[in-house]
Amino acid sequence: MDLLSCDDLAFVADDLAYISDGMAEGVPIEEGDELDSALADVVDALYSVAESEENEILYDAALSLDYAWEEMDRDAFVDALDVAVYEFDSIYIAECSE
Repeated sequence: MDLLSCDDLAFVADDLAYISDGMAEGVPIEEGDELDSALADVVDALYSVAESEENEILYDAALSLDYAWEEMDRDAFVDALDVAVYEFDSIYIAECSE
């Protein structure tokens, strides 16, 4: 598995912020739209980061995001997103702060 660079992690952080903002604003997620595409990319990236960092909490959050996304369960998605953002931010700060 390829490790993500800090630039890659910054893109994931931006996508997480975009998705979080969309959820906070109540934006609907439709299959194939921009938010849906960002979700797919973020979930894949979170799995990669979780595996490379051996972070079970982030992995479980990515799994929960994936499941909630498939089920279109907004409440479960928001809960998993909160955990994912917290864990990802901790990793990003530890790995990419100068």
